[in-house]
Amino acid sequence: MLFRSEDFLKWSIDCCHALNSNMLCGPFHQPLGQFSGNPPTIIEKERGAKVHQHSADYAQKFGINLCIEPLNRFECYFLNTIEDTCNYIDIVKRENFKMLYDTFHSNIEEKDPVGSIEKASKYIGHIHISENDRGIPGTGNIPWKDT
Repeated sequence: MLFRSEDFLKWSIDCCHALNSNMLCGPFHQPLGQFSGNPPTIIEKERGAKVHQHSADYAQKFGINLCIEPLNRFECYFLNTIEDTCNYIDIVKRENFKMLYDTFHSNIEEKDPVGSIEKASKYIGHIHISENDRGIPGTGNIPWKDT
């Protein structure tokens, strides 16, 4: 079964290829700001994994890595924590399917944002750096030396 989301991701991968990019990053797991009112179901996770497996297989043909980004609970419900994202990556189980680690979102969702980096290190393929208020590093409360 082909989902519209697969068509969109294939188009995005084709754009990356046309730009000679080797990476597609972001929250390509659900529309922003849409909530079911419940945690993601097993069926949603399985369906998502199938879409991401097909997309990763397609991207692999062009040497493109997919780095999925967990977002804070105020923006989405499908992937919020580093642990949940690592578990999801294990389900997708593709060499070129990794995580985008974002200091802003981790500051909101993780009890130990610095420690979560070490736990997820083998899953991280890209990093976004910003302060707790999305500002310039060093102007907020992210512990940069430890990070």
